Amino acid sequence: MSYFLGSIVFKALIALSYIINWTPRFIKYFIEFFLGRLWFYVFRFRQRIILINLSLVIHKDTDESIEIYKKRLKNILKENLKHMISIAFDAIEALSWSRADFKKKIIHSGEEYVEDYYNNKKGCFLMTAHMGNWEIANIVGCYLGFPLSSIARDARGKVSKVVLQKFRDYFDYEHLTEKNSAFKIIKAVKKGRVIGFMMDQFTFPPHAVDSEFLGIKTFSPKGMALLSLKLKAPVLPVLFLKKKDQFIVRILPALDFDDILEKNMSEEQKITAHVNKCNQVLGEFILEDPVQYNWMHKRFKTTIDYGDYQLPWE
Repeated sequence: MSYFLGSIVFKALIALSYIINWTPRFIKYFIEFFLGRLWFYVFRFRQRIILINLSLVIHKDTDESIEIYKKRLKNILKENLKHMISIAFDAIEALSWSRADFKKKIIHSGEEYVEDYYNNKKGCFLMTAHMGNWEIANIVGCYLGFPLSSIARDARGKVSKVVLQKFRDYFDYEHLTEKNSAFKIIKAVKKGRVIGFMMDQFTFPPHAVDSEFLGIKTFSPKGMALLSLKLKAPVLPVLFLKKKDQFIVRILPALDFDDILEKNMSEEQKITAHVNKCNQVLGEFILEDPVQYNWMHKRFKTTIDYGDYQLPWE
């Protein structure tokens, strides 16, 4: 029954995708704007968490009044909610994109850095964050011709799992679940595959290390660092940004960890140094355009109490 319902939902999404593609751009923009403002003024779902995260990361200027600072953060929040709506529209719309649509919508650079590895049967990690439109990141990787394996959490609910699996099959990329995935990742790297990894998610020990993310002490996942060091697999940062109707995909050269790793370090110290360098790069990506980052999660929940936290203007 779950498979049947999931199949129907997926077919409905494909039909909706064609409708969105045929809808004039100005109508789509209006719907995104309207739903974003409805979320901001009426539903208010997760808005306090977003504001807390923003206030932790984006500080008040010395010559800025508290009211202007509050307005600045709320403007980022307002635009961020509209961006979250557009992510959903784009992910559905991508189901009916042609090769010509991809060529027109995806502005990419740096793919030669990845090709150097998989053409020589050497696996690598593509590291990114919930930035721009992460929901189509895997689709872009397939469009660029990467032999992609993506690490992600399983969906909740049987129907959702069917829909997501059909989505992955539709674009022909391999999904590796976070749970018990180490052996599969090792196998994929040794086959010369490209491993997509979201580095910015909160994780508890023993699967995490104490780290610094966006200037705040917190836990960060250590799996990629551990495997990268063990397998000597390079890590290439990827930035996704949305610019109107186009998506900017910028792949950077592999990170150099030689300057932070010392021979007398313990394995845990090396992993922590590796994670912190990755977090530093991601932090720079995020602050390039904070409107496009997903601030809705309690990323710093071992550092602050989100229930009792007082915003600067309270």
